[in-house]
Amino acid sequence: DAASLEFHLPRAVVKLQEAQPTRVAMLTRLPWLVTSDPQRGGLRPVAEVAQLLTQETDFSLLSPDFQAVPTGIDVLILAQPEALTDAQQFVLDQYVLSGGKLMIFLDPASTVAGDGGGGLEQGSQALGRLTQAWGFSVQGDVIADRTFAPPVQTGLAWRNAIAPQPLIFRVPASGLNQDQAITSGLSQGVHVATPGEVVPLGQTSSRVTPLLTSSPDTMRLEAERALSGVGLGDRLDHRP
Repeated sequence: DAASLEFHLPRAVVKLQEAQPTRVAMLTRLPWLVTSDPQRGGLRPVAEVAQLLTQETDFSLLSPDFQAVPTGIDVLILAQPEALTDAQQFVLDQYVLSGGKLMIFLDPASTVAGDGGGGLEQGSQALGRLTQAWGFSVQGDVIADRTFAPPVQTGLAWRNAIAPQPLIFRVPASGLNQDQAITSGLSQGVHVATPGEVVPLGQTSSRVTPLLTSSPDTMRLEAERALSGVGLGDRLDHRP
């Protein structure tokens, strides 16, 4: 379709212009994303995004006990990593200050991570003091959205019923940043599950540009309760 062509053509042009492929390193403990392959050696991408990375870039995994970012890394991806030590936080801070590009994916309640994958271990806090130093925080609670909640079939009082599911909802096009290319063309919206919240702290010169915004009718729920499927509680925190 036209949208797919609009993406693939510029990507092909960029690849022809690149003398060397982009070097990407990833630090993650999500086994469904990418894993090592002891039989064939090397890495085995699992998720589609990991397959794209291994095909289009010079891709490598960063060891959980890393002491330095390898020389020449163009982009470093942190996807629900282990909690970083103070020394590792310093290494990442220096990487960013020297102009390195960093992509961070932190989830307070990962529904796909499971045990050992960052679920209940507060993955949102894995970067320690770095997020505050960079001017934002990732909240440890989950956002539940009652306006965007889709109707789902559920068992209530031993009978089937239709009830809203505010923990797994669709952010419609109206909640997407229409000024950013990455979200402006998503006319069907984006589905999210037990999402967290990024809060600008306003203490640095860093600028935070939201891509997805919840409705005003939201509540915050502890991560453990969200993953266990317990009721939403009574505490409401309305957000713009």
